[in-house]
Amino acid sequence: MLKMIGSVIIVWGVLDFGLSWLGTDLYYEIGIQLPAVIYSYTAWIAMVLGYVIYSIGGESTTEGESTTEKDDNEVGYVELGELSEKHIQTVLDLFLGNEEGSFVCSISDSENLYVQGYRNDGGDCVLELTGKANLANPDILDSHKYKKLILLDWEAPQGENFNRVATVKDCLDGKVAKLLLESLNIFDLSEGQINVSYEFQ
Repeated sequence: MLKMIGSVIIVWGVLDFGLSWLGTDLYYEIGIQLPAVIYSYTAWIAMVLGYVIYSIGGESTTEGESTTEKDDNEVGYVELGELSEKHIQTVLDLFLGNEEGSFVCSISDSENLYVQGYRNDGGDCVLELTGKANLANPDILDSHKYKKLILLDWEAPQGENFNRVATVKDCLDGKVAKLLLESLNIFDLSEGQINVSYEFQ
């Protein structure tokens, strides 16, 4: 329960941060007047508070409880078992709340299929999707699937993975979550091959 509350507060902070970039005062819009001294820090306060609550929730896990058996809304070092746009968006929201962090979303251990991201010097999100060189079974990425990924504007692998740069706004408004889900579905894995886990670093 605490982890869910912490996640919601973190997402609120990320939303506050994102809207402030667009010139919208989230608190003013809902009728809350804030003291000038904390006005510029509300997003960071919410994200730190959410993280503390989220961490407390993790510490309260009983010894006999498996750390991989989590509520569907919980993320971070957690196996979820399914792939959905909602989960990807939650990961992106939490990822953007940590400016120096990165994330890895593993879709299939057996096929070594994953997507990962980090922030570049300009603040944009650099995304990487497993390329043929890193797949456990390279044959699952045939020429037809390769073409579909290129048509989704992934850069052809110069080294090992497909790459793409996305703005923070595109990550926050759901465009990137939709893109990632569509891209990962191109690999057309069977249900038995999918074992989703999210990790923040």
